Amino acid sequence: MISIDSNSIIKTTEIYLNQYRSIFKKRSFHIFVLLITAILSVQEVRSIKFLYDNFIKKYWCKALNCFYYFLSYTNFSVESLMFATVKIALSLIPENLKSQITIFLITDDTLQAKFGDKFDCYGKLFDHTNHTGSSFLNGHCFVSLVISIPILVNQRLKYITLPVGYKLYDKSETKLEIAGKMIENIMPLLE
Repeated sequence: MISIDSNSIIKTTEIYLNQYRSIFKKRSFHIFVLLITAILSVQEVRSIKFLYDNFIKKYWCKALNCFYYFLSYTNFSVESLMFATVKIALSLIPENLKSQITIFLITDDTLQAKFGDKFDCYGKLFDHTNHTGSSFLNGHCFVSLVISIPILVNQRLKYITLPVGYKLYDKSETKLEIAGKMIENIMPLLE
């Protein structure tokens, strides 16, 4: 295991993530921080095992099952994570610009290929990009919501886009209904 300096990016990330602290119990919050740090560091999320093998186990003595348990059984609300994320994003906008600017909410659906057939909500999905030589791929479909906010960079406005939330499309609702519920959840902060 490699030791981590107190001035490292990992420690800095943990400080920023403290704004999510009230959503979790102590142990769950620590695992949340490890997962987010791994996602930011690896910049790719194929699976929890991928994050664990390529980053987490090199720095922390945690079992892979801790992460599976966290995602399966920890009692936290995804909506509360989305709400906290939007609150953080809005705090980045300069006060003097808040009444004059446009904030964009963007929804999209994205496919995540899966290999094998032992996954919940797994299906044969239409892929308009045709990456595999076929118009269909086996995998998951996620509906995503991002917020695009203006910040000042060198005295000019620049929009940055931050992910707010993702929901697995399981065909119990349409993708538009899923996106609508995610937007409804964060609208009180935007009114």
